[in-house]
Amino acid sequence: MKTPDIGAPGLGPPLRPRISVEDLLAAKNTPPMRDLADVAADTFDSDEELQEFLTFTRAERHRDLARSPDREFGWPSSVPCLHSATMNTNWADGVTRVAVLTGAGISTDSGIPDYRGPSGVWTQSPDLVAAFTYDSFMGDPAVRARFWQTYLGHAAWQAKPNAAHRALAGLERSGAAVRILTQNVDGLHQKAGSSGRKVLELHGTMHEVVCTGCHVRTSSDATLVRVADGDIDPRCTVCGGILKLAVVLFGERLDPSTVGHAKRIAAQSGLMLAVGSSLQVDPAASLCAVAVEAGHRLVIVNRDPTPYDDLSVEVIREPIGLALPRICAILAANASTTSRAPDPESAV
Repeated sequence: MKTPDIGAPGLGPPLRPRISVEDLLAAKNTPPMRDLADVAADTFDSDEELQEFLTFTRAERHRDLARSPDREFGWPSSVPCLHSATMNTNWADGVTRVAVLTGAGISTDSGIPDYRGPSGVWTQSPDLVAAFTYDSFMGDPAVRARFWQTYLGHAAWQAKPNAAHRALAGLERSGAAVRILTQNVDGLHQKAGSSGRKVLELHGTMHEVVCTGCHVRTSSDATLVRVADGDIDPRCTVCGGILKLAVVLFGERLDPSTVGHAKRIAAQSGLMLAVGSSLQVDPAASLCAVAVEAGHRLVIVNRDPTPYDDLSVEVIREPIGLALPRICAILAANASTTSRAPDPESAV
């Protein structure tokens, strides 16, 4: 695996000779690394990824103490420093409750395309935006047939959680009070180990089907089998109503109780992390404003600019799969040294 290019300056070549993961973990009695190693060991798929994470984390901690970072690590002073988790994490100090708003960008490392990026679904097929509205779905059998065929082969059915999903699950296991407010319908947060009651699915789930007539919900599996067998416009077996995945389509109103719940969580959490979202779709994106208006910190982890960047205390452009495990490790370390805060859910 290549040594990561973290933030604008990057780490370039290895900062120190590679040592075994076992040696790193054996040396974790060094206080700054103990909690980071514990969390990181549960996050990455391979020893190489774990070593990479711990190496740049330790180097960054040393850099903070170094009198001359340029001389210590050979970082050219001509390279501008972008906002990045490896450059500043003061915003994590004192945080006891965390709300995490996640968008499609957190799942791209799992092989699921995002929507508005260069290779995004809407970018590549802009006609799908107009086709997959609630009104067109309900009014046109051809649209429904296309919808079901599109989802029948969707990458999300076979996707597995990545390091970012696992990091959030690890943060919960550390005892931190964390709630996930996700725009995603793929269910990967729960697959990674996050408690179902601590994941609020703002846009629904693709793992259930709902009848638009009698509102009965069932697992998606049986309906997908029917579609694969040639039932291009499946109907409810109870009332004959139109079936749709239990996801929110364009033009369809989000569940008011879900939105209200999310707003209360945003207003009660000391830190709002917005991860992998373009923050262009309301009301989900407006949760960032709810947090800021309540006096809380907003940190954005996203490849591209968002409309809320100016409201944030930090904008992080690192790859999510590298940035989020590090952020979660720091927050987990904070949680272990502070009195446990009430879960944001229990405070609303």
